[in-house]
Amino acid sequence: MFAEHCQPPRHTKKTADSYAHRVSTFVEAMEKKQITRTDQVTFKVMSAYVRERSAEVSAATVNRDLTPIRRMFAFAKREGHIEKNPFKHEDFAELKLREPRPKPNALALSPKQVDIFLAKADEMAKPGYAALFRLTAGSAIRIDEARHYEPRDIDVQRGILTITPKKNWTTKGYRYRDIPVSKNTVDALLAFVGVRDNLALDDKAVWNEIQRVRKAARLPKFSIHDLRRAWASAMHKNGASIKQVSVWLGHCAVQVTERYIRIFETDSTGHEFLPR
Repeated sequence: MFAEHCQPPRHTKKTADSYAHRVSTFVEAMEKKQITRTDQVTFKVMSAYVRERSAEVSAATVNRDLTPIRRMFAFAKREGHIEKNPFKHEDFAELKLREPRPKPNALALSPKQVDIFLAKADEMAKPGYAALFRLTAGSAIRIDEARHYEPRDIDVQRGILTITPKKNWTTKGYRYRDIPVSKNTVDALLAFVGVRDNLALDDKAVWNEIQRVRKAARLPKFSIHDLRRAWASAMHKNGASIKQVSVWLGHCAVQVTERYIRIFETDSTGHEFLPR
């Protein structure tokens, strides 16, 4: 029932599928421990589950695993399927693991590298993909948003790209927004929409095309989501506040945006910034 509850338009299909997978993993783990009732889900049980998962995946993945589990119990309590939500106990707040902070230059995509990639995509990418890459690199919209975008949502004169709900679809977290874009990005958007129906836009197809182009450009491995991070980092470097960037990205909190921002690697030791 929780999986059905999460289906679009409440969440994107990708998020709904992710939630269903993570909850199924949790349920299977509990069944192996012969835990079948919610009143058996204690802090000790969940601590053991977190330890077991952390031996297999990163702390960030474990923390993401806990989000749909918490929401499933809240849903069950709200719908009257269980009497008590075990995650309401104060001890459960300590379940979240400490995530290692990313290195400032963990993402090696500088503006120059993005330009090299886009130029190579124009040269060799299959029709439509180069426009998609330019659209993402110039606006940081998500691939799922690009799949559902419509030309009427772009204000060409003002250079504003608007993310709005569509029939049977909503963006992640229901966060609709206006994003400033250049004329080149507007042109890329219109070109992409014109051929979108003829493109394979599943995650694997887009990933394979990016890897084919970036190998030819001799760039480090990255995904289309890294173009989104590169856009955020460049906007912040050019003077936009983290709060502004957070709104443009459609993030739920500035803390999420802080994990996106990368400091481009330079020869500076930092001494020139010292106030005294």
